[in-house]
Amino acid sequence: MWKKKKIGIIGLVIIIVTLFRFGPAIAEPEAQSDGEPLIVVIKSIPPFVIIEDERISGFSIDLWEEIAQ
Repeated sequence: MWKKKKIGIIGLVIIIVTLFRFGPAIAEPEAQSDGEPLIVVIKSIPPFVIIEDERISGFSIDLWEEIAQ
């Protein structure tokens, strides 16, 4: 029983070390060049995005409009 716990703990430590070592490098997005437009995808999830009569509004839309300015 002790050997199974020891193997489990060692495996967990290896996973944690691997995530800390390689996690941030994988998660970093590519740099956006100045001339390219940023494309944002939305989904209707009130109150963040509300689509009514082909008009889009909501908290996320307001936030993206402020960022664009």
